[in-house]
Amino acid sequence: MHKLDNISIVITTLGNSILKNTIDYFYNDIDISSDFEILITIPQDSKLDLNISKYKNLKIVKTKFKGQVYQRTEAFKLASKKFVLQLDDDVEISSKYILNLKNNLLHLGKDFAISPVFFNKDDKESCIYNLKNNNFLLLVKNLIASIVCKSKWGLKRSGTVTVVGSNYGVDYDCLKNDIINTEWLPGGCILHLNKNLILDDYFPYRGKAYCEDLMHSFLLTNNNIKLCVIKSSRCYTEVPKFPSIFKEKINFIRAYRTYYFRFGKLNIRYLIWQSINYFRVIL
Repeated sequence: MHKLDNISIVITTLGNSILKNTIDYFYNDIDISSDFEILITIPQDSKLDLNISKYKNLKIVKTKFKGQVYQRTEAFKLASKKFVLQLDDDVEISSKYILNLKNNLLHLGKDFAISPVFFNKDDKESCIYNLKNNNFLLLVKNLIASIVCKSKWGLKRSGTVTVVGSNYGVDYDCLKNDIINTEWLPGGCILHLNKNLILDDYFPYRGKAYCEDLMHSFLLTNNNIKLCVIKSSRCYTEVPKFPSIFKEKINFIRAYRTYYFRFGKLNIRYLIWQSINYFRVIL
């Protein structure tokens, strides 16, 4: 069992059944005598299918509206511990790896936010971000991104954001050291110091919050918070995919456009890349 003292775990949900698996994944190897709290944030009109009495120190934060960022920030305001872990309800992480994150954040200091490496929930072995050019299609995609977005080549893209706002996650195979500095962190799992939390609802739309992690990372960086990924800690989720439903494709384009114009400057590369995204919408 692992002792998680002085930590708030904030999980944003709409009441999905997978929430129980997410909680059990870290609760099953936690020392329940630890000084921790679990904040489940859910819209007031959503139903939560969960036996709350089974878990120690679990609190429900009901919000007026539905919205991933809005719900999370409302729970952030109530988090009482020094360390705050933000967690999506479909991301699994054990208390062992949460403790690893906490120890690394203690070592790094007060001006950092950190994430684990993201692995595929299905096989628990493959990283969800594959930046290797190990087939023709990936080679072509890398070439296009390098020409249009000025992205770095191959594994050097790990954890970067390009001049057009496109981003690349950290590929486990690129990590030579235990800690890598990055330009963004996936919103599914981040450990913060409470004093560094962003408490404003920075995402202007309801529904799935596409690109919110890029917006969040920019705001953290703008507050002089350094972003890192820790090789020795891992979490598990599904492999990210471009939306398949037309409405969600449009929502993604809208969110990406909003993110870019809030934090970037219009240039010809962005126009070309956005045209490629529009082409993907109609496929």
